[in-house]
Amino acid sequence: MHIKVNEALGEPAGIEYTPQSLQKTVENFGFKVTDRKELKSTYLEQYHGLGTYITKRVQRVSDEKLREELLQEMERIDRDGKKYGMRSIPHHVVYAIKPYPVKQRDVQYSSLKELYETVHHRECLGY
Repeated sequence: MHIKVNEALGEPAGIEYTPQSLQKTVENFGFKVTDRKELKSTYLEQYHGLGTYITKRVQRVSDEKLREELLQEMERIDRDGKKYGMRSIPHHVVYAIKPYPVKQRDVQYSSLKELYETVHHRECLGY
């Protein structure tokens, strides 16, 4: 409902991801998805209504027909919510890692003399 109202008002609606679209988005940024889980909820929450905030926002919709459709949908949601309760929203977790390309590096080790000269002998050895 919030997204529909934002769109009707021409305001940013945010993004809602499906598990598949979230995985694809994460992969597009160079991550490798290692696991994906849905945290299912098995309980119904008490429904408290959509509230006055969203009702006031719907009243700002200039298109009368669209405003009436939104208000009717809100009434339906309220009616069903009061009758049946509300299932909590499912949450999805995507586990990913950012794989770094394996690079062969030419490592130049310092000579023993250079290493010896960098050590503060008195501090390290106590003399």
